[in-house]
Amino acid sequence: MSRIWMPGGAGSTDLDVVTAGAGDVLNGKVIVDRDGNPLAGTLTLSGDAGDSMVLAGKTYYNTDPKQRRTGTMVNQGTKTAALNCGGAYTIPAGYHNGQGKVTANSLASQTGVQSGKSAAGAGQVLAGYEAWVNGGRVTGTMANQGAKTAALNCGGSYTIPAGYHNGQGRVTANSLASQTGVQSGKSAAGAAQIQTGYEAWVNGGRVTGTMATMNGGTYTPSGSQQTINCAGKKMLSDIVFKGAALYKKYGEKKLTTPTDRKTFTIVNPAGGKNCYYLSFNPGFKPVILYAQLEGEGMTVAVYGPIGGGNGFVTCWQRTTTGNSTEGVGFMVSSGFTISANLVIIPVPIYGSYYVSAVGS
Repeated sequence: MSRIWMPGGAGSTDLDVVTAGAGDVLNGKVIVDRDGNPLAGTLTLSGDAGDSMVLAGKTYYNTDPKQRRTGTMVNQGTKTAALNCGGAYTIPAGYHNGQGKVTANSLASQTGVQSGKSAAGAGQVLAGYEAWVNGGRVTGTMANQGAKTAALNCGGSYTIPAGYHNGQGRVTANSLASQTGVQSGKSAAGAAQIQTGYEAWVNGGRVTGTMATMNGGTYTPSGSQQTINCAGKKMLSDIVFKGAALYKKYGEKKLTTPTDRKTFTIVNPAGGKNCYYLSFNPGFKPVILYAQLEGEGMTVAVYGPIGGGNGFVTCWQRTTTGNSTEGVGFMVSSGFTISANLVIIPVPIYGSYYVSAVGS
């Protein structure tokens, strides 16, 4: 065991307790080893940490063994963060204890819809396109209709097909003229062909009717022409003609004149004339009488009125030679008693006649 004597009467020191070696002694410093020999230190402080690299509140030595330094590194502890797609989180400088975590938010939470909106499905996404909704991929099925066109007549309709329309399509109403024309072979109605008080559309234009109207009525036939002015008018009711008695016919009867003659008074010119005559009762009141001499050309036509008493007749006579007497008026002689239907025809020649009569 080696001992080192301390000057000044301090006694001696046991060198066996020395455990430091050269590497434990700062470079440039000398101690004695266990044998009492001088020992030059080789320890050099080579730390390169700065204060920011040492946790705040902790002390350390760098290259100067006599200067204790205090760290300034922030203790971040357990940091956490949540990121949306495309987002970033800046990890703060300092010490992290290894328990912190940065988490990516779910896709569903980032592809939801706004309040008041509905989630788009395949039918709301154009065919050929995709989208993400509520975290899921949506492949579009909406038909692309492009630019649809249609032409409509009045009262028609066009069903707009489901799908996307590019805004260039158009539904057009056909012109009124094209829908209010007339058929082939027909003429366009004008105001005169439309009843007054009514309107119509023809070839695209409004036509106000001017056709007059006329109510029907009941009319009595007469011997003279009657004209009912209804040209250009619309009849609102029927025109009725009262019934007239049908004419009756008597003839061809063969009658022979009596051998005696009767005197007939001639009205025009005034005077008298003895004539043969034909008398018969046809069973009705004649209006026209006709007598043809048998085998001869003599014709006698008699026109009424013929009545009871001294009836008045107008005769037209034509002889075989073509001479004629017209408008000769005969007043029946008082030698006859004439009933309502008794017919007396004056004739100029004795003989047999074929007689016809028409009346009611």
